[in-house]
Amino acid sequence: MIQIYDNFLTNSVYLNFLKIFEESFVPTYEPIGNTYINRFEAYPCHEKIIEDQNLIKDFVEQYQFKTNIPIEKCKILARKTYIDEINQSPFKNKTQGFIHKDSDSADFAGVLYLENSKSGTSFHDTENHLNPNIFVQAKENRLVTYLANVAHAANIDLQKKVRMNIAFFIQVKK
Repeated sequence: MIQIYDNFLTNSVYLNFLKIFEESFVPTYEPIGNTYINRFEAYPCHEKIIEDQNLIKDFVEQYQFKTNIPIEKCKILARKTYIDEINQSPFKNKTQGFIHKDSDSADFAGVLYLENSKSGTSFHDTENHLNPNIFVQAKENRLVTYLANVAHAANIDLQKKVRMNIAFFIQVKK
């Protein structure tokens, strides 16, 4: 199950999410479950856990309203990826990151895109299936959500110096 929602957030909430990108981020890598000696062996990125309870509340309310999925817990990360760092990784000159599945503790996951670009997310039958079945292009204020066990990868716009988005992981009320 993959769902796409354009104009997901109201303008004021969307602008509040953008303000987070003025703050400092922690250098890390994806997929986070694997261990590397150095983050440039993986898909390097920078993340910030969103802890602002008002932003989380606004996001959760909108997600539940649009999807009709009751949320027990929601983890939201602001994420920046720099093409200069991608070019120091195995993904240099590639348009697709690691094909992976998200956390076992999440039921749903997804991305809120914060800009228009040729990047986005590709979806695959399995983690070993290199050719995507579906590609969702990044579009400002577009949300794509999917079952957390669906194989997917970030797509890279080689012309864009910085990719900014919001990643989220949802546990459903049982």
